[in-house]
Amino acid sequence: MKVLKSNKFKVSAVVVVLVLGVSIGGTIAWLHRSTDTVRNSFDPGLVNVTIDENFEPGDVRNKTVVKQVRIKNSRQDSKGNGNLNVVPAYIRVQLVPTWVKDADNETTGKKEQVVLPVDAAALIDYQLNLKSSSKNDPSKSNDVDGDWVQGDDGYYYFTKPVNPDKYTDYLLETVSGKSGVTFPQEGYLELNVLVDAIQATNTKAANDAWGNPTTCLLYTSDAADD
Repeated sequence: MKVLKSNKFKVSAVVVVLVLGVSIGGTIAWLHRSTDTVRNSFDPGLVNVTIDENFEPGDVRNKTVVKQVRIKNSRQDSKGNGNLNVVPAYIRVQLVPTWVKDADNETTGKKEQVVLPVDAAALIDYQLNLKSSSKNDPSKSNDVDGDWVQGDDGYYYFTKPVNPDKYTDYLLETVSGKSGVTFPQEGYLELNVLVDAIQATNTKAANDAWGNPTTCLLYTSDAADD
């Protein structure tokens, strides 16, 4: 079983879960305010990842924004009820920044988000917690003694399987604007956090499913941490 979730930061919310070729839509957003994660779940033997975040609202054009993001393999369903049949999972995350603005839809008259032709990635810096090397680390403690490593495919991979109701370490800590760059006068940053998870039945299955994303096998142990 493989699960993909998306967490967008600002107004709307979309989560996508892929199970045996079935997709279900949903989203989440930030940078001026934060919303709850949308949760979708399936039985039996499911992977139910949720995005846990600690957010201090701000504008990256003039301050460093604390935005801590870690992933949980949760037993709780969308209503907060527990005891789902969740299994250990490998997890990877992709960070996709865009610059958007709110505009009126001429047909409906309602506000909608419009992506601007701006290279948002060139405007911002991340403080990431890779291989436990984060400086001035504001994060809380994690449940699983693993590391985040960057693959050659744009994803960050957590190196240990995550057991039910356990968290990865924090990947993202803060977001800030780069010095010496010119920011758009309108709009705001929207950072999409894409989460992909797969059952940790064995390391070969995870590496095969994700195409051996580094120069060697990413996962080296089949044992899940308690």
